[in-house]
Amino acid sequence: ELLPFLANYREAGLAAYLDEWHANDDLLGQAVEVQWGDRSCHGVVQGIDVHGRLLLQDGDGKTLSLALGEVTLAKRRYKSAP
Repeated sequence: ELLPFLANYREAGLAAYLDEWHANDDLLGQAVEVQWGDRSCHGVVQGIDVHGRLLLQDGDGKTLSLALGEVTLAKRRYKSAP
């Protein structure tokens, strides 16, 4: 089902597909851990941005925009800041 949406990606860019992406994003709202190198962070997935970066809300309510890393479901739950 994804291939028809990507047919005109070159002209439209990712922004044209974000609504569809978010509607099918299984990680949206999930508590995750992201690791890259010897660093890691925890938070709740808020989706992706127009550049395809993962948006992660940390425990302080700050939204991080991550371009790389290994994402795994967190072993414990982290709540989004109100």
